[in-house]
Amino acid sequence: MRKVHLLLLPIMSLALITSCANNEVNFISIGEAVEFAQKNFDPHIGDGYNTEYTLQFNDSEVDEASVYQKHYFNPNEQKGGYTIDKIYGFNLDAKGLEGILYYSRTLSFSSTDLLEFHNTIQTATGEIGYVDNGFIKINNHLGYYIYSDHLNSIIATLQPLLELFQSYFGRTSETIKILIGLLKGFSADQSSFTFHVEFTRFGFVDNLGLKLSMDHAWFQFDKAMSEYVLGDYLAIERLNLNLDLVTKYSL
Repeated sequence: MRKVHLLLLPIMSLALITSCANNEVNFISIGEAVEFAQKNFDPHIGDGYNTEYTLQFNDSEVDEASVYQKHYFNPNEQKGGYTIDKIYGFNLDAKGLEGILYYSRTLSFSSTDLLEFHNTIQTATGEIGYVDNGFIKINNHLGYYIYSDHLNSIIATLQPLLELFQSYFGRTSETIKILIGLLKGFSADQSSFTFHVEFTRFGFVDNLGLKLSMDHAWFQFDKAMSEYVLGDYLAIERLNLNLDLVTKYSL
């Protein structure tokens, strides 16, 4: 998979919708998807356009988030016994917030890219279960869909994907590094994850959506992650992330 395609992961993570979780999803077979892509996507893989992305946060919000820090009885050694104290709290309301992103190259997929992406997802989820994923038909357009309401599945699916994509980005992958740090010490009472991406008839990314919700979530940061948040733990009473990435192409 080319590096240009991997820009999708940090975009969707920051932000990888209108929730399809409770609706019927029109899955199609891998063979049908590849055949569609060979016919419609592959002849346009070299096409280039100016691209503008609008990132829409919809009704995204964070309620009652608190950051905690360890205070060691022996602060000089930073080990042994410690207490945990709240150092700050916050709420975040991003409803209606939008941002425009520019990228000089078109995010386009070939049939080979789509198959590789699907195989990567299948490898990550094959032994886990509790994940619905696959190619979907949206009107006459091709798309890809992932859904899970099982916390362990979400973590086990996202972390190896992020680590895979981090190997492509190398030193520029600070965003991915942060996300991996968040996942390593994560737990929640309830959590659901929905992601879909839709392609134009020529294989360009048309829109991308991510919906993530959590109740009573808890993050334990590793040493590298704690430098970003100035604390060791993050507790969130309620998180609702609802993002759309809408694309616009021009010559």
